[in-house]
Amino acid sequence: MRLANLALVLLLSITMAGCGWQLRGAAGGGFGDLAIAIEGGVSQPILDQVGRQLRDLDARVVADRQAAERVLVIRDVRVDRRTVATDADGFAEAYELRYRIDFRLEPGGRSGGDVDIGQAQTVRATAAYAAAADDNRQGMQAEDAEAEALERDLRAQAIDLLLARVSRQL
Repeated sequence: MRLANLALVLLLSITMAGCGWQLRGAAGGGFGDLAIAIEGGVSQPILDQVGRQLRDLDARVVADRQAAERVLVIRDVRVDRRTVATDADGFAEAYELRYRIDFRLEPGGRSGGDVDIGQAQTVRATAAYAAAADDNRQGMQAEDAEAEALERDLRAQAIDLLLARVSRQL
């Protein structure tokens, strides 16, 4: 039995390594002490979360564009909800949340001028959730709580996608 468990773990490890999967943070992110500034007319919690994750990936987040080698400009963040399923009476049974971040990577004051200005890009994360089954207040509150939790998860996914794209541009 123990040998079978060991063989299963070994097989799963080889399969995961073969498909390119890695533990979060294992790749280093490609930022290696890069001085990067974050700008944008979006909410401060989003800018703060991006900054924290950049620091976790070994980037130096600086406050001033002139002190940065690159500037990450978060141009827009949008969350949309749409109905994806209805019942026979036309009431919503399921919703889809779409989280979108528009951004651009630009050279900073310390870039040396030999850096191409990146194209504007968009990352998206999408997920669906069930609508409240009845009209009672408790069901609506549960639906709202689920939507909020899903939005937080989608924001984290979109930021991960954004940072992966930025890393590939460096």
